Amino acid sequence: MNSPVTARGFPTLDNKETLQTGIDVNGVVQDVTRDVKDLTMPVQSSNDAGRFLCDFIYYTSLHEAAARFGEEGLKRVLFVHVPPDGTLEEGVKVLEAVIKSIVTRGTSVA
Repeated sequence: MNSPVTARGFPTLDNKETLQTGIDVNGVVQDVTRDVKDLTMPVQSSNDAGRFLCDFIYYTSLHEAAARFGEEGLKRVLFVHVPPDGTLEEGVKVLEAVIKSIVTRGTSVA
């Protein structure tokens, strides 16, 4: 799961090179690792969404949410990489736990 993302050659929001989700990413990671038993895939926070489409998608999603809803919009966006490790069933369990954590925690920032 990614927190801040930096624009790399694409339009910025109010000249902000870096945007960050308003979701408590570390708290979500803690919840998922506690709630999903026997994980074989890594669940961790990262400051790098990747260098190609992932970065672009994450930054532009944050950009659009902030443009439409202001700072509150940043509390509506999170980028999650699903690694090739583990099984499809495990990936589904992890994503369900991510969603549950976000909903349970609300939109507070750590």
